[in-house]
Order: sequence, then C-alpha cells, then structure tokens
Amino acid sequence: MLFPQQFFLRVITGCILFILLLLTIQASGIYLLVLVLIFISLALLEFYNMFWKESNFRKKNFAILMGIIICTTGWVDSNAILPIAGIAFILTTLYTLIESQNSAEYFEQIGILLFGIFYIPLLIMPIFTYSASEQFFLISLVAISDTTAYFIGYHYGNNKIWPKVSPNKTIVGSLAGLVASVIFSIILGLIIGKTSTISFIILGLILGITAQLGDFFESALKRSQNIKDSGTILPGHGGILDRIDSLLFIIPTYGLLKVFCEYF
Repeated sequence: MLFPQQFFLRVITGCILFILLLLTIQASGIYLLVLVLIFISLALLEFYNMFWKESNFRKKNFAILMGIIICTTGWVDSNAILPIAGIAFILTTLYTLIESQNSAEYFEQIGILLFGIFYIPLLIMPIFTYSASEQFFLISLVAISDTTAYFIGYHYGNNKIWPKVSPNKTIVGSLAGLVASVIFSIILGLIIGKTSTISFIILGLILGITAQLGDFFESALKRSQNIKDSGTILPGHGGILDRIDSLLFIIPTYGLLKVFCEYF
C-alpha cells in the first residue's frame, strides 16, 4: 500500500481547512475574527483537557472567555494587545486565587491556566495586524512544510530526529519540510514580494525552523500527558491544536522579522 488511509484523510481534511481559511482571508473583517475565535476556543478546550482530566468546567470556560476577549480586543485595536495581556494576567490570578481550595495547588493551577491563555490566544492574535498576502503566506507555508515533511518522511525517513518528543518525525522529513518552506518563500517573494530573494530565503529558513519547533513543542505537551493527539475533531490530523501548533510559533516570529524588512 503506497499510503495508509490516514494519509488520505489528512490530505482531504487539510484541503478543506485550507480552502476555508483562504475564503475567510478573502472575506477578512468579522469573518476572520469569527473563525479565529472558533479555532482558539476549541484549541484551548483541547489544551486544558490534556491537563485537567476532571471536569473543571468553570476554569475551562473562564480560559476560553479570556481567549475570546484577548483576540477580540487585538482585532479591534492592535495597540491594546499589551494592556489586554496584562489585564488577562491580573484577572486570571485573581480568579485562580478565589477558585483554589488548596493553597498548595494555587501556583500549579494558575500556571496551567495562564499558560494556555498566553500560549494560544496571545500567539495567534498578531495575525489580525497582517495583510491578506501575509496571512496567506504564513498559512500556506505551514501547510506546505507539514505536508512535504509527512510525505517524504513516510517514504524515505528512517532516522528519527527527536524520538523522545515526537517518535514519528524523521531527519529526512524535517529537512524536506524546511526545503519546501524556503522554496515556497522564494516563489511567493518573486511573485508579490517587495524585497530581495536572499531575504525570502532567510525568511523561509527561519519560519520553517520555527514551524517545526512549534510542532515539537506541542508534541512534548502531548507526550507529557501520554496522549497521541490533542483531540479528534479533524480526521487525519487529530485536534485543532495539532493543526495550528506550527502556526502559533511562526505568527509572532514573522511579526518580529517584518520590523526589520518589508516583505509584502
């Protein structure tokens, strides 16, 4: 069998998601906000289900509410990003203090609660400040890198790159994904870019590495809890967090890089 059934499910689901994202980027405005809010709400729920096996409905709902407030505020005015992050920190610490029955568990609970809020909503929020071309570039780069790494790694990969964290990822697959990131960056740079090809080579290289680090980080979270996927909502991929883990890392990375160079 050339490919397992899981591969075809992964491709079909990925294509549907990609088309949905492209249509949303094209529509922009409130449509993009709504889609991001849906994604971060589901991703937060998956994240907290990893660490809180018991119900903890109130904590999970509070975290999702904070995520929605953070992203909506950032969408309304990007200048409010830092203040709302500070307010979210204050509200979360106060909420956890009130909710904690055992003072010994306070910092453990607040650590999990704060980490999820800052890991997902805060990292994805800068996407609202990017142009449609930049949004398309980042989403496409992650999709192309991930698909190439999976395809090449499945066929030709033998040596694992970091088995303790992610037992299925191979050195060959990782390098292939990185090359694909650079090639895609060069092509898009030649078509609509505003800077030199060498700048897009560096951009593709940095973002390609960062995307894989985001993937490894989420894998480490799952390994720590002895689970394979963060959820089951996406056939072939697992959960929403499994799908956006790389994107979470490259969104702020690109934001820093564009300070020094105008790419699009």
